Formats: sequence, structure tokens, C-alpha cells
Amino acid sequence: MHIPGFKGLVDHLPDYNKGQIKRLVFRLPGFALLFVIFQILFFKSMAFFYQFFPSQKDLWFLIEPAIPIILQIVFIFFGTLVAQFGFRAKERLLKNDPATAYQKAVKPVLGGISMVFSGLIFSYIPLQNMEPLSPTTIALSTSFLSGELYPIQFYIRLVMGIIFLFIGLRTAYQAVKVFGIDAASLVYVYYPEDAEIVDNEIYSVIRHPMYLSVYLVSFGSFLIYFSPYATVMFAIVALSFYRHIFLIEEKELEVRFGESYVKYAQKVPALFISPKNWNIFFRFLLGIEEDQKKVGDKYEE
Repeated sequence: MHIPGFKGLVDHLPDYNKGQIKRLVFRLPGFALLFVIFQILFFKSMAFFYQFFPSQKDLWFLIEPAIPIILQIVFIFFGTLVAQFGFRAKERLLKNDPATAYQKAVKPVLGGISMVFSGLIFSYIPLQNMEPLSPTTIALSTSFLSGELYPIQFYIRLVMGIIFLFIGLRTAYQAVKVFGIDAASLVYVYYPEDAEIVDNEIYSVIRHPMYLSVYLVSFGSFLIYFSPYATVMFAIVALSFYRHIFLIEEKELEVRFGESYVKYAQKVPALFISPKNWNIFFRFLLGIEEDQKKVGDKYEE
């Protein structure tokens, strides 16, 4: 199986062989799934405690409604913080040993990404189907819209949410395909001299297609459930990645590329694609690479 950018990982993980690196990459979805299972079990643990300690009913009813939000904060917000280890430790690791600097950062980076993926997946799981105990939990997981037209508008939102999910996943796939797993996992934050030119036209209309995919996937779950929980979960994703993009990564890119990146950022939006450029975005989703424009060095995550 061909993994775009795999050679870049091999070149910068000197103590790993190719088999170990492939296992490292494929461990990412595996850990994400384990984190999802942990979140489900943690949420359902309230029912377990309630069964054995029914006298503490008021306590369980108080704690349970906060669990979905706490889990999102842990896995989305703190997941991005874990992944940011690659940025925060860069100077120290490069100073100590340039050859193995990235190698020492790669596991926290991939671990943080796995945490974020698990948080996005968990947001698609219907909490009401996990038999919550507290009426507050049920109310917070219930759609804002109700009444006679609820079934119709639910199916409309369901279809729209699935469309956003599909577009988000396809955007992520195409971004990794174009940009490479090496760049997506921060190899060139450590070794910018090894970066290549990206000439796919998508970078002429948006600076961060990979992060756009996260917003699209998260917005899909918001549309499907359209509840207080869904609103807060989407807000956590939006704020966590806004902080990462504009306070961490954009600062890094400005330092690395200087005035050229500042000028590029002034011309090309970070996350919003103008309707006049939607044709370029959909060509990107379909893998059509015509009329490409060279936009400079790899100005991406």
C-alpha cells in the first residue's frame, strides 16, 4: 500500500525500519478507536455506579451531564495540546540532537492526532442511545427543533450532516495525498530544508485544507443532532483549532517563511473558500489536478 510522504518519514526516523514506521502510522486509527471505546465506557460507567450505589442518585445525576463536555475538552482541546508538543519542543530537541529531534517528537504528535480523531468520532455517537440516567443529559442531547415537523427536518439534517462528514473525510484524504503523511505529521517543521514545492491549486484558494476537514466533520455532527451538546462540542472543536492555527502554526510559518508567507496569508484565506473558488475545491475533492498554480513552499500543517 502506497502512503504519500512515507519516504519523508523513513528519512527522518533513523532508528525505525520501514515496518516499524508503517505500524506507527497505522497505530493512529487504532488508538483513535481505543479512545472512542474509552469515552463510551466512561460515559456508561454512571449506570454501573448507579446500579451498585443507588443511594447516590443525586450525585450521579449531577455528574453525568458534564461527562460528554469533559470528554470533548480532554480529547479535542488537550489532544491538540499534546500534538503541539512537536512545536513547543522543536528548538530544544534540535539543539540536543538534530538527527533524532523529530523522532523524539513523533509519538506525542501522532498520539495527539489520535485523541482529536476520537473526539470527532464520539461526537457522532447518539448519547440517548447509550441510555443516560439524568433528565438533564437527555434534555441536553435533545434537538432544539421539535414538534410535528421534527421527523422531516431530522432527515434533512441527517442527510446534510452525512454530506458534510463525507466532504470532510474526503478533504482530509486529499490533503494527505497532496501534502503527504510526512508533512501532515510535522516532519518539515523540524527540517524545512527538505520541504518540496506544493503546486496543487487548492493552496491558491485555502491555506489549511487539512484543518478545514476537521471543521467540516465536526459541523456534520452538529447538523445531525442540533442540540445543546452538539453546539458545545462544535464550539470546543472550533476554538481549539482556531487557537492552534492562528496562535501556534501560523506564527511558526511566519517565522519560517517570513514576509513571503505574510503576503500569501493576505491573499489566501485560512479556512474559508470563496464561492467563486468552489469549482477548484470540488476538483480537489475529485482528485482532478488541472490548471494548477504554484503557490510556493509547503505552507501547511
